[in-house]
Amino acid sequence: MTRIAFDLDTIGLKQTAGFTLVELLIAMTISVVLIGGVVQMFISSKQAYRLQESQARMQENARFIFDLLSNSIRQTGYSGCNSRRPGSVTNNLNTPGSFLYRFDVAIEGYEALISSWNPALPAGMISPLTGSDILVIRGAVGNGIRV
Repeated sequence: MTRIAFDLDTIGLKQTAGFTLVELLIAMTISVVLIGGVVQMFISSKQAYRLQESQARMQENARFIFDLLSNSIRQTGYSGCNSRRPGSVTNNLNTPGSFLYRFDVAIEGYEALISSWNPALPAGMISPLTGSDILVIRGAVGNGIRV
């Protein structure tokens, strides 16, 4: 019996070189670590975006409220054409001491304490949210028509 040895290079076939199982496992481990890092960066940037967006909304709401309050506080005690004679308003419609019709007191505040108010809330006032301070501003509101 004769043995014939074939050299693959001589007949045109080259040995195919592949990856070993260890090389594949190392490549997969590296790729999982890289993908995990990318996902972590995405999650952290999304959280930062949400935080900045919520802060921007709070600033916008605060700016709106401060603008509204500043305009209202500037008009405190204004009584239209009668502003030149303060104290000359006579309330004949309702009792002058009623909370809603105390035109002689332009501004007053109520501080929320743990279980009470300082000063005590007057009768006829709606019950506010617990822990909310109250600022009462009285004055005339113009309708844009000149007399």
